[in-house]
Amino acid sequence: IRGASSCDGGKQKVKTITLCSGKGGVGKTMITTCLARIIQQEERGKVLLFDLDPSVQGLTLLTFQNKYELDHVPFSLADYLAGGEEAEKDFFDTLQQATAGESHSGSLHTLYRRLENIFVVPFSTESERPDWTQFAQIEFDYVSDKLRRLLAFAAQSLHVDYILLDTQAGPNSLSLAAATLSDISIIVLEEDDISWRTALNLLLEISDLNKRLQRRSHSYFLAN
Repeated sequence: IRGASSCDGGKQKVKTITLCSGKGGVGKTMITTCLARIIQQEERGKVLLFDLDPSVQGLTLLTFQNKYELDHVPFSLADYLAGGEEAEKDFFDTLQQATAGESHSGSLHTLYRRLENIFVVPFSTESERPDWTQFAQIEFDYVSDKLRRLLAFAAQSLHVDYILLDTQAGPNSLSLAAATLSDISIIVLEEDDISWRTALNLLLEISDLNKRLQRRSHSYFLAN
């Protein structure tokens, strides 16, 4: 992870890490949250997590245990992906206030902050309940452009050191876009034949996209 860092005019570059998997149930979401906690504790870094799993929304369910609290989160990733320019501006403004604000009851800072210096953007909120299949069929070029703008804004304007993206299992537009836009992709797998085969297929798809798009993200296997 530290190898992904660089300096730009004396300012440390924000590190972006995508966690993905060829199949579900390998512990990807739990590892995402553990990694965020390790960074927060050992590097004293501020971490921003995005739930990119429209079907399971495991990161959202794991970190927002209070449904009333989740229902009051003003913007989710689903809002951003489905919205236009005005929604994008409102979403970016909200994230900027949330990561920079002071912690007090009812503030944006409190709504998105799950632990000290750990902020989570849910895929959707309790009131939305979007049809996840519409996001499963979203075009790669569209979602790649949306994520590219989001990550660029986060790196330039938000007060964070790391961005973690928890994705849906298997090769899909959201997970592939996230993997190719990140500094590092961690492909989580278990030590069984199906898990290895699906992880290898995912690695090959990410590698092909990196070559076609001329991107330099690095991918690693992590056996859980």
